[in-house]
Amino acid sequence: MKIAITISLFSIMLFAVSCKPKETPPQKVEIVEEEVKEVEPQPEPPKPKPIDEGVDLEDKYFIVINSYTVEDFAKEQAELYNEKGFKTGIFMRNEDGWYRLALKSFNDYNQALKALEKLKEDKDYSKAWLMVK
Repeated sequence: MKIAITISLFSIMLFAVSCKPKETPPQKVEIVEEEVKEVEPQPEPPKPKPIDEGVDLEDKYFIVINSYTVEDFAKEQAELYNEKGFKTGIFMRNEDGWYRLALKSFNDYNQALKALEKLKEDKDYSKAWLMVK
């Protein structure tokens, strides 16, 4: 019986040694350097000019940006605002002859007030005011 046990133990050890996973030699790792391309930043698309219905002298409420005593100067200023996307209008309102430069006009008071508030958010238009005709 000792021989049977010895043979059994020897067989188990032989089996265990033969089942041991074989070590694989380390593989060569090849490092490939990739070319890094810098991406040029895309220019921002131009900001669209504000959609402006323009000034209708028949309207009741006007957003006025300034008043001038010389009509030619008022026209020059109107051209500068037209280049910024407005469709201005010039009209004379009082007996002293002041030419008012209006950027927008409305028949509805609430629309005019909202447009004035929105316009005044830009510091360039902070002195605009609402005139009732």
